[in-house]
Amino acid sequence: MSILPATLTYFGSLQHINQVINKTAIPLKEAHQLADPFLPDHTSEMEFTIEDFFEEAVKYIAHSILGRSAPRGQPNHPLQKAIMRWRLEDRFKDESEIREALQGLLPAMVEKAFNEAREHHELWATFVERKRLIPFYEKYQKLELWLQEGQHHRGAAIKFKCDEDSIFEYCHPVSYSKIPAKTVDLRGYIDHMTGNAQEIEFDPQKTILAQNYAMREFKEWRLLVDISQVDDTFIEFPIDQIQSVYIGALVSADNVAQFTKHLEKVSPKIKVFQAVCRPNEYSFEFERTSS
Repeated sequence: MSILPATLTYFGSLQHINQVINKTAIPLKEAHQLADPFLPDHTSEMEFTIEDFFEEAVKYIAHSILGRSAPRGQPNHPLQKAIMRWRLEDRFKDESEIREALQGLLPAMVEKAFNEAREHHELWATFVERKRLIPFYEKYQKLELWLQEGQHHRGAAIKFKCDEDSIFEYCHPVSYSKIPAKTVDLRGYIDHMTGNAQEIEFDPQKTILAQNYAMREFKEWRLLVDISQVDDTFIEFPIDQIQSVYIGALVSADNVAQFTKHLEKVSPKIKVFQAVCRPNEYSFEFERTSS
């Protein structure tokens, strides 16, 4: 399990953050509510058909037979044995000959592997439909984060203290990748079917925690719970878990003063800051506000 950071920050509109503090509860989201077009949800369809599977399998086997380097699969796997034998015999000259030779053997293997992939895809749909999540961030100072999550600098953010015996015990760091997550990966099932891999990697939690590598500097975490773990569409927290609140640079002075005054009544211990543009550079400093 990953070690929690000392603090994590939650972003939203000024009105939303005010509601979260008043209610001492954060709304839980479904995966599709993250508005990430690259993250599959319970309505997503498989990215490949059985025909796609067959074509990719033929290409893989043809490359294994005709390629310069011998495949490094499991030597006792039936298909790996056949591939090695065909390489030694120099039996085939091109992919079309290999395709014809595989017509009697490959369709049944592909159907079995494809059905397994489809079962895993359905398991993903069930998994993600039952999960609820909340995004948090370690790096609240980032300009791009205020632009994206902070309502174009007109929102606010709550910095929470991350106690392990709190809601943050359900938090996991996202996994940044240059390749979008898939419910099931075609290449993985082909590798398994052809004996190039012993096991299929199917980890739905890894998929729901996937994030674009371009956003790695935000250091996002996601609180992840099953619907059986919560009684409502919100998850509650104690008010003293709030360390500080940050207000966007474009929030008006009147709104800042009004918001600060309200927080002083709710909990005088909460420190409130507003983002202020530093001179001669694209960065913020955060100044303490007053009512």
